[in-house]
Amino acid sequence: MKIHISIFYKTNWGQNVCIKTSFCQKICLKTKDGLTWFADLDIIEKEFNYHYFVEENNATIHSEPSLCHSIELSSSNSHTTIQDEWFDATYSKVFSSSAFTKCFLPIVDEKKSSQHKIYVSALPPQAGKWALCSNIIDNWQKPILLKHIRACEWIFDVPSFVEQFEYKIVLVKKRHIIWEEGENRSFHINHNLSTIQHICPRLNYALWKGAGIVIPVFSLRSEQSWGVGDFGDLEKLVKWSAKCAIKLIQILPINDTDSTHTWRDSYPYSGISVFALHPLYTNCNGLGSPQLRHKFEHERKLLNKKKFMDYEASYNCKIRFLKELYKEERLNIIKSDSYQDFITRNAYWLHPYAAFKYLCNKYQSPHYDTWEKIWQNYDKEKFDEYTKDSPAVQDEITFYYFIQYILHQQLLQVKERAQQLHMVLKGDLPIGVSKYSVETWTNPTLFYTYSQAGAPPDAFAIKGQNWGFPTYNWPEMEKDQYEWWKKRLQHMNQYFDAFRIDHVLGFFRIWEIPYQQIEGILGYFRPACPYTVSEIKNFGFHFDPTCHTNATLYPTYVKQHPELIPYLTQIGQYYQLKEDVSTQRKVYENVKSETLRNELLNCVTEVLFIRDSQNANLYHPRIDGQKTMQFANLSQSQQEAYNQLYNIFFYYRHNDFWGKEAMKKLPAITQASRMLACAEDLGMIPDCVQPTLNELEILTLEIQRMPKQYGIPIANTQQYPYLSVCSIDTHDMAPLRLWWKENQTAAQYIWKSILKQDTQAPPQINPQIAKAIICDHLNSPSMLCIISMQDYLALFSKLKTISPEEEQINIPANPHHYWKYRMPINIEELENTPYYASIIASLILQSNR
Repeated sequence: MKIHISIFYKTNWGQNVCIKTSFCQKICLKTKDGLTWFADLDIIEKEFNYHYFVEENNATIHSEPSLCHSIELSSSNSHTTIQDEWFDATYSKVFSSSAFTKCFLPIVDEKKSSQHKIYVSALPPQAGKWALCSNIIDNWQKPILLKHIRACEWIFDVPSFVEQFEYKIVLVKKRHIIWEEGENRSFHINHNLSTIQHICPRLNYALWKGAGIVIPVFSLRSEQSWGVGDFGDLEKLVKWSAKCAIKLIQILPINDTDSTHTWRDSYPYSGISVFALHPLYTNCNGLGSPQLRHKFEHERKLLNKKKFMDYEASYNCKIRFLKELYKEERLNIIKSDSYQDFITRNAYWLHPYAAFKYLCNKYQSPHYDTWEKIWQNYDKEKFDEYTKDSPAVQDEITFYYFIQYILHQQLLQVKERAQQLHMVLKGDLPIGVSKYSVETWTNPTLFYTYSQAGAPPDAFAIKGQNWGFPTYNWPEMEKDQYEWWKKRLQHMNQYFDAFRIDHVLGFFRIWEIPYQQIEGILGYFRPACPYTVSEIKNFGFHFDPTCHTNATLYPTYVKQHPELIPYLTQIGQYYQLKEDVSTQRKVYENVKSETLRNELLNCVTEVLFIRDSQNANLYHPRIDGQKTMQFANLSQSQQEAYNQLYNIFFYYRHNDFWGKEAMKKLPAITQASRMLACAEDLGMIPDCVQPTLNELEILTLEIQRMPKQYGIPIANTQQYPYLSVCSIDTHDMAPLRLWWKENQTAAQYIWKSILKQDTQAPPQINPQIAKAIICDHLNSPSMLCIISMQDYLALFSKLKTISPEEEQINIPANPHHYWKYRMPINIEELENTPYYASIIASLILQSNR
């Protein structure tokens, strides 16, 4: 196929326009006037994918998105002429995600089409559809909708009987037509060759925006629930959400967390497997014989009457049901082709998962370091040898496979239903795994199990957070280009078209807490560049490792707390803790009195620096060190020196370093799937985070009560970036009703500054205020506005059947929180009362989402 390709691009002297093709070929174009660039090519492929870029001194100075032009070449002509326009698009990665191409704006196959075509490169508009008006089609009066064939590309097939015509690209919004600017375009046909134009609309327009809802699966409630939400309830939520004009459903992690068989396993971010789904979410309705379901019906109804999830009762009930179902259906299912295909495709994680579950039951503990030595490290061959002559063990292993197969089929069905309704299912990628999990058991070199991941202190947890997860050995993961992460993303992509990157800051640096400590306040960032002694002294600080890295108490404090004296050693003018209470873990082990223990835990934090665990000659300033007694007892000049080294360390020293760390990991991980990537980037945010996420086209998270602009109490939703997710709160925060009740000062600020009211803010939120706040978020520039179920329900006074306190899903300051919230209304009641959906839909549609 011979192609003559041309593009209009004004260059300066010394600049060249080139093409990069999908087969990595660089083609330099020619020009006679520095304006029109062209080339004559011989192409043997049926499809020609390419993009333009501009070079100067052998360096690229301007480029289109990679391979943004894709032309299907006609076989009926041996010659084709392509007339291109430069596509200067941003966000092309976002719009190429499966969230858009399979759900929000599904593409159609470019089947047999005319040999003459007009390709229109454009970003999806906020409202309306791309169309073409022409003098040959009802004399400009009838717009013809363009076919959406690729992420940012639409097509018009030119009728073969036409010789030439004029046209313009338009946006059609219901009965309203918005015309592109400039002169009419013209198309001339030579029937001896194929003619292709590739154009961009000359039109300023708002980009696509959508609305979503977020709720954990366990929080769903339907008439058929077993005391906990499941994948059947999730499918019902999909159907109801479509009536609300909601385009996305976000859920919390759904991986198996069951290790102790107690309510402590309700914590969804502490998975024992990053692949296995939680049996708790099995939709048991419709499975097995009527007799089997009838046997459990009374227990199911009792569980479903409960206000909150009873994790242990619901989990045990479902496991008993599944065991009986396994006896009924085992032979039929395991012989099926789909089951065998599932086992073959997922053997790499199914086998170790099932072995881990079996051994946990055998030893009544997930702590594999207490198992018999033969099993303390995963060995597939040894385990297969062990199970070979034991039908009972083989049967238990098959039972775990059986459950995962059912869950897999059910979740695929939910995703399929969502896609049919042009809706996205958004999953959650937890930053950590349980210390005692399949992952640490099978891949011990990928984790530092002697340290704990968490978060530094903030307004929600003044002592920081200790999640108890091991931290990652990133250098080891880098050796195979983060294959473990890639498999996670590829596995998730089966079920989701978008995902939330939990604590994306962990890919820049993680808050690491030494194992001997318990509270997050005694952590530090890893990786980091801790100070040497000489660097600390260069700030003018009189550094004394003996004093400043050990808990140091002063006589006035000890005098007020004489009960501490048995645990202290006097050193000159101050006191330090004795060895048996020198760390927080030792305090927990050696002090029985809760009151005394809490006092000593606070004493352990009385340090200005923390010694690095990997190099004892390096030191991290303790987070919030200015709040210690040690700092208060420094001279003013020493306080100023400490403040200077502290501010440089936490806000400047690591920016480039952490940005480079993230760019090693995030591109490899996010490119492993076609899901839309959304970050959770809250907390202590380094300056390098925003530009890194922008470059990778990862959506940020914007929360009004956690402004990212320094010095303002409440963020302005109208100033959010387009490439973001806008939410009122997260599962770690008080929902809207509770937040308003507990934060009257902030509520008054919103009442006056955002809602423009002059009176005193009401002490309790009402549906009118909830509506105003939700609308303020829906009208933000953010691509996605995702509101929690609790906040949507605040629109309806009838549905306030539980207290605001009971709506909060998690309290981050409490590491032993019971995750048990359930929505106070059945999905069927929402479905059968059209008023609820109509109110939500009207708010969303009025905001042009």
